[in-house]
Amino acid sequence: MSARAVKTEDLGHMTENDLYNLFRKLDSYLERLGRVWWNSKDENLKKEAKNVEEDLCYVIRELKHRKTRSRCHREFLKERSSY
Repeated sequence: MSARAVKTEDLGHMTENDLYNLFRKLDSYLERLGRVWWNSKDENLKKEAKNVEEDLCYVIRELKHRKTRSRCHREFLKERSSY
């Protein structure tokens, strides 16, 4: 896997399915790196794991934003239909 799995500006253009697949891929890759990578003396391993964790955070953040937007839109439509 490359140092960066995805460009953050591309996340907004991905489908939710693609985001969930990317999340699973990154999470699985991080699991394969091992949970004790932070104690490793291998600086390349540390850097790679930190990059994967950062990418995971961006994907999670995008998924949370979409969930919030969807909920707000549903509430808006519900209020709008009551007029």
